[in-house]
Amino acid sequence: MFGFINRRKRWIIGATALGAASYAGYKLWQRQQEIVLIYREVSKALRASNSRLKAHYDETQGSCDQAVLAHLATLRSRLAALADVEAMHARIRTESDRAAKLALWEELKLASIARTLTAVYALVLSHLLMRVATNLVARHLMLEHAATRAQDGWATAEAGDEVVDAGEPRPGTPASGPALPVSLQLRLLSAADHLVKGPGLTRLLATVQASVAASCASLPDAEVVDYARLERLLAGARKPIELGAE
Repeated sequence: MFGFINRRKRWIIGATALGAASYAGYKLWQRQQEIVLIYREVSKALRASNSRLKAHYDETQGSCDQAVLAHLATLRSRLAALADVEAMHARIRTESDRAAKLALWEELKLASIARTLTAVYALVLSHLLMRVATNLVARHLMLEHAATRAQDGWATAEAGDEVVDAGEPRPGTPASGPALPVSLQLRLLSAADHLVKGPGLTRLLATVQASVAASCASLPDAEVVDYARLERLLAGARKPIELGAE
């Protein structure tokens, strides 16, 4: 027996090495397939999560846009009442004195420019306030919902083994933090009301009117205003508002 093994020891060593290499190669291939499978599952879960987040984001932006559109009628009516350009037009048509008509024309010019700039600022600011507030509330509610689902899933998984305290945090569940009170949610979502429905619009219009009056003070009534001059006038009116320049 020993002689048989001694005569064929090279063949036996080669066969053993080949078998060991084949087994090691099989195990490496098996491990690689497991890693590929895990990678595919993780990628699929990430794609699904990203799709849900994108759908949630798009839905939130749509809700925000609808809320801003709902404020447009109020914003238009309040601006028309605060800067009544139509009434100035009527007074100019009925005024017979030339000096009074020129004064009304100057007032109409400033009021028209101020109302246009105020409308732009009010629309942009109200949209910004609504978008920030809506995204904050929606993100917080989404995290609360995800944390609740994770807690429910952990409790369901352990229900067959032990009694699970649903209020106790479990490892691996997303932390949502304290719940956002409904009163705070409503306060955030109504942040634009101060500008659209409250005194914010009156203060904004007064600031714009003062800036427009200072910018157009050097503009003669008889001068023809081209695009370049109008652009400089609007830039001069916007600078104190946007940069806080004196």
